[in-house]
Amino acid sequence: MRGVRILVLGTGKMAAQHARAFQADAAAEVVAGVDIDKVRAREFCDRHGIAEVFGDLDEAIAWGEFDAAANVTPDPVHYPTTMKLIAAGKHVLCEKPLAEDFPKADAMARAADAAGLVNMVNFTYRNVPALQRARSLIASGEIGEVRHVEASYRQSWLVGKHWGDWRTLDTWLWRLSHKHGSKGVLGDVGCHILDFATYAVGMKPVSLQARLQTFQKAPDNRIGD
Repeated sequence: MRGVRILVLGTGKMAAQHARAFQADAAAEVVAGVDIDKVRAREFCDRHGIAEVFGDLDEAIAWGEFDAAANVTPDPVHYPTTMKLIAAGKHVLCEKPLAEDFPKADAMARAADAAGLVNMVNFTYRNVPALQRARSLIASGEIGEVRHVEASYRQSWLVGKHWGDWRTLDTWLWRLSHKHGSKGVLGDVGCHILDFATYAVGMKPVSLQARLQTFQKAPDNRIGD
C-alpha cells in the first residue's frame, strides 16, 4: 500500500525535523519541498533525498502529486498557505501557532472541516515523557481532582550566545520583531504553555483573561534594522 505523500512547505530549521520524522515512518513518503528561496529548497531536498523541488506553492499545487503538507513557514504565512492547500484538497499539519489570531485559525478549521480534511497544529511538547506521565497520572485520578495549574517556560537564548547571537543573526528575528512576524512571547512559547497545561489536565478553558507587558530588548527597540 502506498504511503501518505508529504510535501514540506518551508525549508528552514524546523523543516528538517519534519522531514526526518516522516521519513522514519513507513506509512509516509516525503515527495517534495517548497520554499520561496529555491536555492535553499534544493539544498534541503538534496540533503534529505527528496525528489521534487519548488520555489512557489502554486507550482507545487499545480503539480499536485502529494496528499498532505507539513506547513513549516513563518507564522504570518500559515493562514494563506494553509487555505490554499485546503482549497486544493490537501491535508495539513501546521506548525504552531495555527494562525496569527483566532478569526484566521477559526477560518482554517472551518474550511478543513467543510472539505473533510485534516488541519492539525503541531505542538511538539506533547511527546515529552514527563508530560505524558503527568497526563496519565491525572487521567487515572491518582493525584485527585485538579484545582489549580501553574505552568512556566524558561529559555536562555536571549541572554546567552550558546544558540547564536540574536543581535547579529537574522534567524532569530521572527521571534523578536513584529516587523519580521513575531507575536511576542505569547505567540512563540506562550501557546506551548497553554497547550501542555490543558493537554496534561485533559481540560479546555471556559474563560480567559490575560495581563501582558512587552519589554524592550534593545535601545529604542531597534531590532533587525
